[in-house]
Amino acid sequence: MKDPRWFMRRLTRITAMLAALLALAAGPAVVVSAYGDGPPGPSPYAPIVLQSDYTPVGDYGDFACSRAGRVVWHGQAWTLEPLVRGPDFAPVVLWLEGTNAPVVPVSFSSSSYWTFWWYTDDGGPDIQGTAGGVGNARPVAYGSVPTGTADDVTCTLIVYGGEDLGVYRITPALQKLMPWDGETGVPASMVGRRLAFSSDDYELSFSLPASQFAPTATTKAVTLATPTYSTYAAKALPSLTCREGTKLRYQGAAWSMAPLTRGYQWSPMALWLDGDRIVAPRWFTSTTTGTWQTASGTPVLQGTLNAAQSGRPSGLGPPPDNATAGVDCTWSGPHAATRIATKALVAQLGLPSSVQGRSVTISGTATVHAYTPTWIATKALVAQLGLPSSVQGRSVTISGTATVHAYTPTWMWPPTG
Repeated sequence: MKDPRWFMRRLTRITAMLAALLALAAGPAVVVSAYGDGPPGPSPYAPIVLQSDYTPVGDYGDFACSRAGRVVWHGQAWTLEPLVRGPDFAPVVLWLEGTNAPVVPVSFSSSSYWTFWWYTDDGGPDIQGTAGGVGNARPVAYGSVPTGTADDVTCTLIVYGGEDLGVYRITPALQKLMPWDGETGVPASMVGRRLAFSSDDYELSFSLPASQFAPTATTKAVTLATPTYSTYAAKALPSLTCREGTKLRYQGAAWSMAPLTRGYQWSPMALWLDGDRIVAPRWFTSTTTGTWQTASGTPVLQGTLNAAQSGRPSGLGPPPDNATAGVDCTWSGPHAATRIATKALVAQLGLPSSVQGRSVTISGTATVHAYTPTWIATKALVAQLGLPSSVQGRSVTISGTATVHAYTPTWMWPPTG
């Protein structure tokens, strides 16, 4: 039997829906759904609370995280819309309630006790269907899934009834995670279209090494506090260049959001390239030079700045193997800020302890390197290009000529004039 409190939560959802309909009837309104696999809705983004309808420990709404069968944390969490890349996906990054410590899952799985429903939501021909959950994938929706260990921390949320899972543009990668089996799933013909998803009861589990989960991590860097705002705006990064060895992989614009960066001139835990391509670096190095001067209190103090930093962008866990291997995304440029010299900022930049608690103006230049595992010859690439299976998992350089024809139904062609 369902927890009786499920009925109260469902009544709350129905009440919210009725309120939204009344607001629409009263005048113009803009309704923004989650666009996990791009593009996300417009900035700024309000926090999305993650809670469970089944609560094994703690208060109602709490979900539990376990290690080797023992609960090591329970509570609620929050995330931001662009970090959710598909229906019932674990976020690329989420924050634990109370401490606001970040969590960066390395894998997740989801399932529905009944089914997921989807329907087209882009003005084209109306098509609908059902799909199951995602068996085992990365929250970024690409890349091989690491093999878990008995020491991993696994967190599980269970939701009862009537949940809107958002609207997503279906990419080839997302479609492959919910393949069509002749009866259920998302057909390949839906690639490029926008689908809305919903579900009745469903379960979501995500995992990460205990060494990278704040309540169990033993290696923790000194980090700045996560900012707590009502909304978080997209913030442009300096133009960046991504290389794999000497090969140029990307050059251009990128953006991130304030709570994703845990230190002054650190790499964010997640950033976006043009085209809503998300990157979740696993290691960074940075060099920050310039000058500093106190902007409050007496006497006025000043000095030079030459700080070299490195670590996981989350500030949690030991260095990964071959930390600087793969793709190196680099950006550099001037920096200038006036900050309260907290204990963390003093430690990160090597400022004298005498300025702690005072406002400090910092300026100069900075260079950041954000490292992400290499974009390798995946099983999909091998199949698409007819490459020999022996190269799967290795970096492959491809060159030559190509001709592409892109076919668009009339209803999808933008009007002219």
